Amino acid sequence: MARNVIKPILTVEWHDPENSGAVGWLVIDRFVNGVAGGGVFMHTHVIKDEVQDLAYTMSLKNTLQTPMIGGGNAGIRYRPTDKSAREVLGRFLQAMRPFIKDNLFLHGDLNTNNATLLELVQKDLGIASPMYSLARVIHEQLGIETQIQEMHQRILTPYNEYFKLDEGITGFSVAECVKLMAEYTPKVLIQGFGHVGSSLGYFLESHHSSSVVGISDYDGYIYNKDGIEVEELLKIRQKLKARHGGHLIAGLSHLLSEKLRKKYHWTPRTEYQSDEGYLSSFIQSVDSDVFCPCATRYQITSTVSQALIAAHQKQSQQRPYFVISGANNVFAYPHAPEELFKAGVISLPEWVSNCGNSLLFVEAAKSKNAGEAWMRELFFSVRERLHQAILETQLSSRKKEENVFNTFYELAEKKLIIPQAKEIFRADEFLKQWKSEKANVAVIKHSQDQTGKIPLI
Repeated sequence: MARNVIKPILTVEWHDPENSGAVGWLVIDRFVNGVAGGGVFMHTHVIKDEVQDLAYTMSLKNTLQTPMIGGGNAGIRYRPTDKSAREVLGRFLQAMRPFIKDNLFLHGDLNTNNATLLELVQKDLGIASPMYSLARVIHEQLGIETQIQEMHQRILTPYNEYFKLDEGITGFSVAECVKLMAEYTPKVLIQGFGHVGSSLGYFLESHHSSSVVGISDYDGYIYNKDGIEVEELLKIRQKLKARHGGHLIAGLSHLLSEKLRKKYHWTPRTEYQSDEGYLSSFIQSVDSDVFCPCATRYQITSTVSQALIAAHQKQSQQRPYFVISGANNVFAYPHAPEELFKAGVISLPEWVSNCGNSLLFVEAAKSKNAGEAWMRELFFSVRERLHQAILETQLSSRKKEENVFNTFYELAEKKLIIPQAKEIFRADEFLKQWKSEKANVAVIKHSQDQTGKIPLI
């Protein structure tokens, strides 16, 4: 749960006019340099508060960018597995067209992807890219010629046989944070084996910086105190993917032969096991030094916090235990990071550790390279940005003898509170054009600050 005390400047609620029952929200937490951006996601339990929470997280994450940009997010409450999910997403994007055209950029998130967004925005909205406004602000701020076509080619560049760049770069940023925070060869637990979790495991293994000792997914978990060969699992998944028309096969059970089930102590999830009971069981299954949640949001409840504290107490050496996340907004209650810190468990804000994709989009709009040269440039930029942010924060937190988690927030929020606003305008002025184009939008709601004005920084 993010800790934003300032309400977002704009919240729009959408109801699907085709009576599918879909409800969506667009939230702009704030504008910086005239633009805001973040992901668009879909699942069956989306609520407005979740979208607002994530929009604030994007504002924090975007403080790591050059130039700085504001945070926004969009969420649609609908079944992502339904055959009409793509059409629902398309209608939502059509309703948000004036924002996407001028001040908002969107990218793939949970149950959406960049390739589909690009296709829908070009075909149905007549806009060159869902990231058009990002390319525009980079041109305005840095004088770099707009590179919409090249930008998407770079984002979707295959990194290796397992991942495209937009599928693997977040795993890389999490792996870099593990290496920077745990100054030894830690034993790592990974929750979730989708793109983020599996790419994290790949980079930890290929860089020889950590030992992955446990992996969980929705159907069960595996563990081995001597380590799990992540690439072996990726090769098996790649073969399955080829047999299923290129679709990613979810779950660990499909990847495990009887031999691997025995080797990695396959533990299927029981039918009536709660989420927190299942996750706590996984955390306690094998000794570890780092827990990397890479699945869904709000997973670290009070019960899971106690499991992490117990995992720390089991360590043979007295050193910190770390929570370094690939998923957004993993804490289910606001005091969890401080509670864990007092017990010797250090949390890194997820908007730092999983910043890889956000940095990818900006760097893709700035670069003039392609192929391997572009990839080297990207990975260097992500590594350098993380090194700088973590070093700065560690130095500051040591001086104050405080939790590094809190220091990250303090430093980011200082960047977001800029005394001189370049422009201020009223919400009704911002929405005027949108309302004129709003055919098929059933409900519109927007929130303003106490002055009734929207600050555009």
